[in-house]
Amino acid sequence: MDELLSATERSKRLEGTLPSSSFDALTAHIAVVDHTGRIAAVNKAWRDFARANGADVERVCEGADYLEVCDKAQGQDAGQAQAFASGIRAVLSGRQSLFEMEYPCHSPEEKRWFHGRVTPLVAGDATWAVIAHENVTQRKEAQNALVESEIRYRTMVDASPDAIVVIRGGRIQYANPAALRLAGASSETELLDRDFMMFVHPDHAERVRNRAQEVLSKGYTEPVELSVTDLRGRAIHVEAAATRMPLGGEEVLQVVLRDLTERRRNERELLLKNMVFETSLAAGSIADTTTRITHVNPAFLRMWGYEDDSQAVGHPVAHFFADASRSVEVFNALNTWGSWEGDLVARRRDGSTFITHGLATTIRDQSGTLVGYQSTNLDITEVRRTAESLRFQSFLLSQIHDLVFGTDLQGRITYVNDAVCKLLQCPGESLLGRPLEVLGQVVDGKEGHEEVLDRTRSQGFWQGRLVHQAPGGERKVFNCRTRLLRDADGIPVGIVGVETDITERLAMEDHLRQIQKLESIGTLAGGIAHDFNNILTAILGYTELAIEESATQPSLLQLLGEVRSAGLRARSLISQILAFSRMGETTIAPVQFQIIIKEVLKLLRATLPSTIEVRRDIRSHGLVMADATQLHQVLMNLCTNAYHAMREKGGILTLRLSEFSLDQSPSAAYPDLPPGSYWKLEVSDTGIGMDEDTRARIFDPYFTTKEQGEGTGLGLAVAYGIVKSHRGGIYVESEPGLGSTFVVLLPRWDQEVQPAAPQAPHGIAPGHGRVLFVDDEVHLGRIASATLAQMGYQVKAFGSAAEALDYFRGHSEEVDLVITDLTMPRMTGDLLSEALKKIRPDIPVILCTGNKDQVTREHIEACGVDALVMKPWVRSELAEVIREVLERKHGT
Repeated sequence: MDELLSATERSKRLEGTLPSSSFDALTAHIAVVDHTGRIAAVNKAWRDFARANGADVERVCEGADYLEVCDKAQGQDAGQAQAFASGIRAVLSGRQSLFEMEYPCHSPEEKRWFHGRVTPLVAGDATWAVIAHENVTQRKEAQNALVESEIRYRTMVDASPDAIVVIRGGRIQYANPAALRLAGASSETELLDRDFMMFVHPDHAERVRNRAQEVLSKGYTEPVELSVTDLRGRAIHVEAAATRMPLGGEEVLQVVLRDLTERRRNERELLLKNMVFETSLAAGSIADTTTRITHVNPAFLRMWGYEDDSQAVGHPVAHFFADASRSVEVFNALNTWGSWEGDLVARRRDGSTFITHGLATTIRDQSGTLVGYQSTNLDITEVRRTAESLRFQSFLLSQIHDLVFGTDLQGRITYVNDAVCKLLQCPGESLLGRPLEVLGQVVDGKEGHEEVLDRTRSQGFWQGRLVHQAPGGERKVFNCRTRLLRDADGIPVGIVGVETDITERLAMEDHLRQIQKLESIGTLAGGIAHDFNNILTAILGYTELAIEESATQPSLLQLLGEVRSAGLRARSLISQILAFSRMGETTIAPVQFQIIIKEVLKLLRATLPSTIEVRRDIRSHGLVMADATQLHQVLMNLCTNAYHAMREKGGILTLRLSEFSLDQSPSAAYPDLPPGSYWKLEVSDTGIGMDEDTRARIFDPYFTTKEQGEGTGLGLAVAYGIVKSHRGGIYVESEPGLGSTFVVLLPRWDQEVQPAAPQAPHGIAPGHGRVLFVDDEVHLGRIASATLAQMGYQVKAFGSAAEALDYFRGHSEEVDLVITDLTMPRMTGDLLSEALKKIRPDIPVILCTGNKDQVTREHIEACGVDALVMKPWVRSELAEVIREVLERKHGT
């Protein structure tokens, strides 16, 4: 009740301040609140709005606490009501002199917007607040419509591909993105407030000013073409149109600029295409959608043999080709894919045919509708013929074994045949464009590939050798011939080369040289052996004579026996020299392996330096079926190889002999040997050793790691061949820096060797034989005379065959036996035998030689020789042969 009374009092207090008639006449919803926020008065519009919206009038009119009403508001408008209450408090407290707020207040029937305003009201000593709510829905809707219109306009202008600028007072107020791109600007600020005329080309400035005045008076102007410049000063050809429009109460110009650069470019390209079409060397034609020709260029007329367009235009495309069905295929492809390319057989006006390569495409308008077809054709008859010829030539080149390559003038590879690809084990494409060096290294003189190219370019040719290293490591030598390649005008265009493999030929030549060297060495060795045999014959002969004379002197007899043994060993050495020179026979027989080793070691100790220690480890004794001389050669070659591996720093050479068995299971270490019992000979050194590549080739003929002139590369190859011929195997174990061990396996000979049955010595009755002895070595005549005399023969010695023949002619019946040397000057022993037999056919002849291969059995029989004695002979051997020959003569 008190609150109502106070409200009434406040209302009366306000009557003088707010006349009720004027207060109610206001359309705004107005209420006055005291300093506590209670409503003191409301106008009619306030009351009617509350009633119309179904509100409890008493709760929102006089006496109501309006601040509490706002604070307790709920729903989606609660936040706005509370914000409005805060504004009322700010005005009542004096913090603000005015509070305004625009807010939505929608009803189920319509969307509404209100503008709320709070102002202070001072009545006496009290501060009041006047609250006014005004319905601004119409204004708000008008504003929203204007904003939407501006957005639509801005969106349309911004999206326009044409440049649009708004000009006021001659200065730019707005520029769309297309205008920014046209001007070369990165942002709108680079253009705003700039004088538009600064972008107009000076030649067109006056015309633009006149057009601007025309727009201001008429409201628009027809499009005009002119030049503008961008920020970088680049001239741009545009089409410009302007209209007048209001903006902010002023008249402004909207200018639309269309960039004609692309259109001009298209026009120029079209003009250029027409020029190209008309002047092209390729035959061009255009057909409509019915495939009938509508236009042809001069090249088409020439290619198909027509005189003018009228003879070709109007015909279907199929008319110009030999196979009409192919035209159907072409147009089906064009309609499906839009283009076609390929070769066709064309028919000229006179009926002759040629091959053409054609490229055809569809012609469509801007909407994509098919309006025709265009095509270009080239006569490739000669090209096809040349290509076929080149394919045939390429096929021929692919079949030959010689390497064929081509390069450009800089030496970059442009062609290789199949032989090159096969040798280098790579596809030809991987070599194209690469330098000539990839094919091989130049080996003749000091020339390199640049010198080869320079010589070919300057002289027109080059010839030399190239070495190729195949991927597998095989090294091949080729004889290369290059020629400068010129075109039809004689201008150099490239280089062609042909390489012939001469690896085998060089190997054969090298092999032949080695054979010739060996033959020379063999000839020399044979000559030395011949002289040595004569010397040894004298040594052994005189030693045996001395032995006969020293029967009563045991100590002297022993010394002479040693001399004789040394002579016999020397004779064995001569046999080995003759075997090496291929003048001795190869004899396979049971051999004491350990004896061969001992003999080799004796020779080695006399020749090896003191820095190399020789060790022997013979664990077993037995026989091997072998040629003793060849076995001796194998050991010498292996030991010599070991010496070369240790000659710089010295070391230990070890020969080890042991028994070895291979069972029935295959052996990984010795896969090429059958099961059985073997002698295992190991020749080891502590030298430099070998790497894997060297081990793989160590037994190859002519392969050597020695310096030039230190070896032939045949020693180990010969050893390998000898061991293999004896049904054995030879292997090597080695690592770099750890020395090497050569292992030789030879089958053991386990059968017993029966000793030769002893033969009773045969004596020759003294004085019962007269011997004619012939040798050009005088001292051999003397030793023979003494030796034969001790045997009881009467000897007549001669130093030449001629002297002996003269003597025999006069004393043929006095001679019982002739012993003659084979090799003598002027007349050899075999010729002397023939001459003697002509004088006296029954005269026995014994021929002496140090080289058994010089005479064959057939030759001996043809010359009438009865027996052969090998030099150096010893007394017992000579006596045995004489006895056998004389017994055959006398038939005993």
